[in-house]
Amino acid sequence: MGTADGPIIVVLKVEMHCEDCAMQVRRSVKGFKGVEAAASDILESKLTVIGKVDPFELRSHVESKTHKKVELIYPATIAVKKEAEGHVGVKAEKPDKEKDQKNADGNRPNVPNSATSVVLKVQLHCKGCTQRIIKQIYKIKGKISGILSGMIS
Repeated sequence: MGTADGPIIVVLKVEMHCEDCAMQVRRSVKGFKGVEAAASDILESKLTVIGKVDPFELRSHVESKTHKKVELIYPATIAVKKEAEGHVGVKAEKPDKEKDQKNADGNRPNVPNSATSVVLKVQLHCKGCTQRIIKQIYKIKGKISGILSGMIS
């Protein structure tokens, strides 16, 4: 199973929650060299591509064009082999929570009691994206100003 033998099927997992997201992902592979056909499945968040392509280059291309996390699902045998050889990025180690919570004195860092304003610059191309981000922001502990929901309609 290789790109020299003929077209292969590559399945990528990409977050897609609406038709606009799916169209954006399909459009990202449209001009990629060797792609013959592409189909997306919103319910399973999968992009299926047929063509003479390198699965890893395709994954990187889709990730850079869509600015979304992309996972290579199939061909899995190639992914496991490449990962063993060190071609797939090494996962960063999770930082130790205890070290992060303590400062140099060994005490917990001071948490300010005053209000903090945060401005987020996020590309929102559809109402579904907007609602998903608002939902995540409201899950943050603390009091969230009502201005956010009033600004986005």
